[in-house]
Amino acid sequence: KEEALKAALSTPPQLSKDKALKDLNAKTVNSVLASFKTDEVPKAVLSLDEQQADVLVKYIYRGMSEVPSERAIQAQREAFATFCNTLLLFHREEPSTCGLAGIARVPA
Repeated sequence: KEEALKAALSTPPQLSKDKALKDLNAKTVNSVLASFKTDEVPKAVLSLDEQQADVLVKYIYRGMSEVPSERAIQAQREAFATFCNTLLLFHREEPSTCGLAGIARVPA
């Protein structure tokens, strides 16, 4: 899982204008993040380099912003809540890799 996470974060299509490519990459990162168990998150985050950790924060924020519509069925809302809990675990651990600077750099 850690290697899959590193690979997904190493070559983000940030400069691409292709929305489909960006969406596919985000979906890949989200799938990898969702596969981690709670006790695996700290080790996975510590295995990242500073650039990967910065990219991780961007995907965490993107993932949290993709809220299901109000018309979504209850199961979709519950799945999103579970996924957000996983994202928050990664967010909590991220400063252990590069301090709060990674969080501060994201809006830039």
